[in-house]
Amino acid sequence: MKSRTFSRAGEALFGPLWQTRFAHALGVNDRTIRRWATGEITIPTRVRTELVLLAERRRQAVDDAIRMLRMEE
Repeated sequence: MKSRTFSRAGEALFGPLWQTRFAHALGVNDRTIRRWATGEITIPTRVRTELVLLAERRRQAVDDAIRMLRMEE
């Protein structure tokens, strides 16, 4: 995974403080996240898998919220 893709996905999922939040979600040090984001070190393949799973869970939560909001119309 390219560092730019990693950073864009992290910010989309976790907002402006994505590095700290993503580190917590993965159980890694936030310094590691920053090093991946800058390309200083290679992002492990497993991180891509984790990122996809987190994105799918977030998408489901957003879809659920939209359904609930529409039901209240």
